[in-house]
Amino acid sequence: MVFLCVLSHGAFTQTAQAGKTKKLFQKALEAYHHQQDAQAEQYLQKCLHLDSTFVNALWLKAEIESNQGNFEQAIHDYARLIRHEKKAKPTVYFAMGRLQFQEANYKAATESLKIYLALTEKKTSPFRNKAQLLLQSARFACESTKHPIPTKLHRLNSNINSPAEEYVNFVAEDNSRIIFTRKYLPDSSKPDKAVFKEQIFESIRLKNNDFQVAKPMSFPWAMGKNMGGISLTSDQKSMYFAACYWPGTYGSCDLYQSKLIRAQWQRPHHLETAINSHAWDSQVCISPDGHYLLFASKRPGGKGGSDIWMSVRDSSGKWLPAVNLGDSINTAGDEMAPFLHADNQSLYFSSNGRPGMGGFDLYLSRKDSTGKWSSPVNPGYPINTKADELNLFVGLQGRRAWISSNRNGNMDIYHFKLFAKIRPQKTYLIKGTVEDSQTGKPLKAKVILTDSSTYRPVDFTWSSAADGHFLMVLHPEKELVFHILKKDYLFYSKHFAFEGTSSQQVISAVFRLHRIKKNSVMQLENVLFGFDCSTLRPEAFPELNMLTQMLQTNPKIKILIAGYTDATGSNAHNLELSIQRAKAVYDYLIRKGIDSNRLEYKGFGAAHPQNNNASPSLRAQNRRTEIIIR
Repeated sequence: MVFLCVLSHGAFTQTAQAGKTKKLFQKALEAYHHQQDAQAEQYLQKCLHLDSTFVNALWLKAEIESNQGNFEQAIHDYARLIRHEKKAKPTVYFAMGRLQFQEANYKAATESLKIYLALTEKKTSPFRNKAQLLLQSARFACESTKHPIPTKLHRLNSNINSPAEEYVNFVAEDNSRIIFTRKYLPDSSKPDKAVFKEQIFESIRLKNNDFQVAKPMSFPWAMGKNMGGISLTSDQKSMYFAACYWPGTYGSCDLYQSKLIRAQWQRPHHLETAINSHAWDSQVCISPDGHYLLFASKRPGGKGGSDIWMSVRDSSGKWLPAVNLGDSINTAGDEMAPFLHADNQSLYFSSNGRPGMGGFDLYLSRKDSTGKWSSPVNPGYPINTKADELNLFVGLQGRRAWISSNRNGNMDIYHFKLFAKIRPQKTYLIKGTVEDSQTGKPLKAKVILTDSSTYRPVDFTWSSAADGHFLMVLHPEKELVFHILKKDYLFYSKHFAFEGTSSQQVISAVFRLHRIKKNSVMQLENVLFGFDCSTLRPEAFPELNMLTQMLQTNPKIKILIAGYTDATGSNAHNLELSIQRAKAVYDYLIRKGIDSNRLEYKGFGAAHPQNNNASPSLRAQNRRTEIIIR
């Protein structure tokens, strides 16, 4: 409403006009006030036919054209106005520059906005801050279109995209499944009165490498209700989503969680006051490891319209009160659709409050070692355009991404390859299956990752009781100890160090657990000793903690701790050293609360070697500790 704002302050003094011209303009202005744009345009056409230099008529005509989306004609009318009014007010240049930017005429917008800012002072101009942001955006967009990034966006076909609006939510790690929100009018015959409906759709990739026709997902507890914007953990067993105007919601839209049990999504749990507020809370993103929850909210305490907030899950599984991500992410504009990659460092989101190509642009911020978010980076064209780019999803391997954009006039889903500068940090995936070593039966077991430098668990999940499957994310900057624990079974242990690891980012394996039986033997893989030493290394602690848990979970079993050495040194010395090594494990378990009546230890010296002691690395393997079930 730039015209009304300026006209009310006497933007132009009308020159002497014929009485008929004045009456026509007043009628046009009255019709405009009553939102009768077509009638107003008729009067303006007659008015300008009588006097083509009547600047207020040109201004009102440009305003109406702009409101109707006829930007090209509005720009033409503003240009005519400037030609006829040698001392045109600054606001004319702002209005024209804004439309030129929306039309992606970035060079012309730059010139118009520069003139506006040169003619105004900060204290007197109501549009100066907006003009400064637009000028930064126009300059950025000029350079971005001259130097596009090396990628190309591909629109998904009509099996996914429709005349309605599609917003991408989730794509499976192997690209076999896509889930998205479709927003549509149930009654298209009454677009002015109908209320938009949001529904979750799913499509499975076929053998010909194309997605099947998308179908609504079944949530019996959501029948007749709106739900959208879902986010899944990497194992696809926990779902978070937004629901609007459901019974019991605090605000217009709240966030919920549902769990997948026996192939059925359970009735959702309202995330309550730590997450939800009496304002609009939506567009949720759960980190793949399930530890961080990000979402957009218009609650008090933000920086502008919609801000991005984050909650962290504590060690007990409880969500802590959400906090605003602050000035490094949020602006006086709107920040929307956060997406945190599995690296837990790369945050992608959309904003209209930063320099960009127009509308909502996609941005990337990275978290440093202190937890601070970097200044967001706009990747530029063609990922961003003059349209709205929203709801980005980046694959777990960080190579491909999917985004929703209305660049072709309708909100559709596109996919593209990520180029190096905006890829997330490298992560590795374990796609595992846990089963019984004898029967092959799938097992539900706890899978635990422990940081070998801090000796603390960093993540855990459960394999599925139905098929034994699980999926976990590994971060290559850490050395990790991997354990699988289940009652009545010996635990599984493996150490991951990523130096020299191949480029393959997906580790697929079957993990076979052995039932606890009398005389069963298990080597403690990560309980190793230095040369001629019986002191436990710190990296042994996670392994011994798992042994402690196994003994606590199975309180009836007893074990013998067997120590071994390499062949260096005398037999007597090696025997005594192996006893001391076994006793070191025994003492650790006692300190952890295991009853001494369940434990015994024995040394075997250099007997029963695993290899020929021919090299330092082979000798190190012989310096081992085993447990034997009694």
